[in-house]
Amino acid sequence: MALRVASKWALALPLVFGLAMCAHAQAQRDQTPAAAPAGKRMTRDDFAGYLRALQAQDFDALVRYYTPDVVLHVPGAPPLGIDVIVALERGLAEEWDWTMDVLKVVMDDDGIAIHAANHGPFLKDSTQLTDAAGNTPKAGERWSERFVMLYTLRDGKISELTFASIETRREP
Repeated sequence: MALRVASKWALALPLVFGLAMCAHAQAQRDQTPAAAPAGKRMTRDDFAGYLRALQAQDFDALVRYYTPDVVLHVPGAPPLGIDVIVALERGLAEEWDWTMDVLKVVMDDDGIAIHAANHGPFLKDSTQLTDAAGNTPKAGERWSERFVMLYTLRDGKISELTFASIETRREP
């Protein structure tokens, strides 16, 4: 399944940027509907809706898929809450116009795992993505990243995300 996605979780996270977006994310969290009833399950259709919200850069819809206490884990950073997750999504949407190819989805009642690949041009110099050597994308360059994302589910919503980059590189 190939999706047009406007944002993703980055390997390198500027926490200052995330903190600057806290007030906006708090307002969105306050508008998020109450958690799903206990025992509700996220279906494949629900998860497809989450991916469509990413694709459409619909951040108001996106936060409705998260529990209020959702946490994102990325290498080299402390656990990040909903404020920073939303800020990262918005920041990457401004930097990178890319396509997400979902290569594999594994799902059970407690979680979802995806193996995906992103690729596309940067609209401006990146402040959030780096490769293993510390190089950052520049405006106009095409980059790709293969990654795994693990989603922990609770009451039909995403309560935890764990990101692991497999490979990040500039495309020829």
